Amino acid sequence: TIYRPPYVPVAIGAFAGHHRDENFHATRLTPSHHWAAEQGAVFVDTGLWKRAQWYPRAGEKDWLETVIREVRAVRGGVGFCDVSTLGKIDVHGPDAGAFLDRVYINTFSNLAVGKARYGLMLREDGIVYDDGTTSRLAEDHYFLTTTTAKA
Repeated sequence: TIYRPPYVPVAIGAFAGHHRDENFHATRLTPSHHWAAEQGAVFVDTGLWKRAQWYPRAGEKDWLETVIREVRAVRGGVGFCDVSTLGKIDVHGPDAGAFLDRVYINTFSNLAVGKARYGLMLREDGIVYDDGTTSRLAEDHYFLTTTTAKA
């Protein structure tokens, strides 16, 4: 058998187990998980992680009402988002920019030091595989964040 991406080793019981019992889920919790649960968060499975999706309040009829309230709160004040589940990749060396130009569909070798850029990563068949942000920390040093479940 040849595996095809995305590939993450999983115990065989976990394939059907999620239809039967929560204990069959491969689950990792973020540092803020218990706090989020105390705040009434609705969680979503992302890769192997449980991430807070939104925080409903009493009287809100559906997720959209909750999200609209949260968006307004962030735009008018401050918000909190635990992104500890994102992949973090440190790339450095004389060919770091050229390497990233081959990994992403957009160009990173011309990114100014101290700046960040959003990027898309494609599979060999042209399907979007992952996305994330890349920051250029020095002439030969980049820091990437990737989605939780992909790259």
